[in-house]
Amino acid sequence: MSWAINSIVKEKDRKTMEFLFAMPHSRTSIYLAKWITTVIQVLVISVLFSGIVLWIGKGMNIMNDPWAVSGVMLAGLLTTLSFMGIGIGLTPWLKTERGALSTGIGIVFAMFLFSMLSGLHERMNWLSGVSLFNMFDAYSISQGNGLSLNAVIVAIAVILVGSAAGWFKLIRQDL
Repeated sequence: MSWAINSIVKEKDRKTMEFLFAMPHSRTSIYLAKWITTVIQVLVISVLFSGIVLWIGKGMNIMNDPWAVSGVMLAGLLTTLSFMGIGIGLTPWLKTERGALSTGIGIVFAMFLFSMLSGLHERMNWLSGVSLFNMFDAYSISQGNGLSLNAVIVAIAVILVGSAAGWFKLIRQDL
């Protein structure tokens, strides 16, 4: 989330936004370039760590079903991209890198807290629906049941809505 939330905010904070937007590129193309860069960073790290997990698991003969482990890793990637969607959606509204970082940490912490609290009592189960950490059932995926279609749709929706909200605000924002 930090990369996404800081993608535009750091331009404001460092006073380079005016210069950036004065270049012969549209705000949409600048936003897309930052969005694509963030997605590539997340994908590279995800592929790298997934490869390491699969390599170690197979190398130590502790992995029975590499496809199930790959499914869990894919669920992690979709969750990460969902946080990215929220971050990039918020970035045009924030003014400083410090504020953006605090906001990002606060959102992740709140969702983690909701996830933890949802397991404490039946009446608190509704909190699990608020947390991105509970989108996917890692145990079910690890047993070979695959990703829930509803969770995949929610993840993609969060990514798209957050990304569209950030773009919409940025192209209409005064410097």
